[in-house]
Amino acid sequence: MLQNTNQLQKLAKALLKFCEENRTIYDLADGEEKDRKLWGPVRIVRALWDKYKLDRLLKKLIKNRKTESDFPSAVFLMVLDRLISPKSKLKTYEEQAQYLGLKSPKLQHLYRSLDILAENKENLEKALFQKNLDLFNMKVDVVFYDVTTFYFESVVEDSLKEFGYSKDCKFKEVQVVLGLLVDMQGRPVGFDLFSGSTFEGHTLKNALEKLKARFQINRLVLVGDRAMVSKANMKLIQEAGYEYIVGYRIRRAPKKVKEAILSKEGYYILKRGGEEEEIFKCKEIELPEGKLVCTWSSKRAEKDRADRERLIEKAKKLLEKHQGKGFSKRGAFKYLQVDSKVL
Repeated sequence: MLQNTNQLQKLAKALLKFCEENRTIYDLADGEEKDRKLWGPVRIVRALWDKYKLDRLLKKLIKNRKTESDFPSAVFLMVLDRLISPKSKLKTYEEQAQYLGLKSPKLQHLYRSLDILAENKENLEKALFQKNLDLFNMKVDVVFYDVTTFYFESVVEDSLKEFGYSKDCKFKEVQVVLGLLVDMQGRPVGFDLFSGSTFEGHTLKNALEKLKARFQINRLVLVGDRAMVSKANMKLIQEAGYEYIVGYRIRRAPKKVKEAILSKEGYYILKRGGEEEEIFKCKEIELPEGKLVCTWSSKRAEKDRADRERLIEKAKKLLEKHQGKGFSKRGAFKYLQVDSKVL
């Protein structure tokens, strides 16, 4: 609050430069704050909104639909609140008065707007993708694909919300799985929702079909993490005519591949740092399924060495404490191998 401080006085002086008349400042020492409105965020989001001509786009979606609500205003409020202070739609409705200069949609209008947006999801994605191309002269030839999970404070399953592997470790709540495509600048290309029990590697097929059918991208490099690595997924990417960069599980690699990776031969200096002399090394190994790019960083090597030493010291203490009982495979425990015959 600004009550009983000189901040009101400073604020009044700062606002005077926008006044053409009556530049008198009265004594505000006894003034107190009665209310405040958010104005700056509204202007910023409105500028982006207008650049993308979203009012026109949203009105086109309801052109042949009878609705009493101001659909664009309801969506603008939800987008604004999602960017500034994410919360439930009920809270968004209850706290909308904090924003300056907005229309005031009813709560049911927010919920109905969500139905319209869901029905037109693919059309909106295509329109926004094309707008990005036009506004930024964007060339999409590399996309990043990743998957995450969103949990609900619920244990009730339905066709979408199911129990599954939770990346938030919320295994007692139902969840959904989200697959997201973004370009090199981090701008979303599209997303899909999957039932909560879906393995993330199985979502790639939908992403590829979306890229091929909806966005007409010709040459493209798909970047994904190790969860995307499977013979089926690699085949899908190749059949789609795309190139790919994915993580590689060294632990599961054949012995000859491991030996080639760990051998110092073949590495060349890719980059040498400045004063700290951070060094990056790289080498390439030809595999039947493609080219394996191996990198080594002096900073990462030092970090991994320190982590190992810390965990080994912890493992020694655990060995003394547990005496072979209650071991798991995680953390410092992975440095212990217990012979059950000895115990």
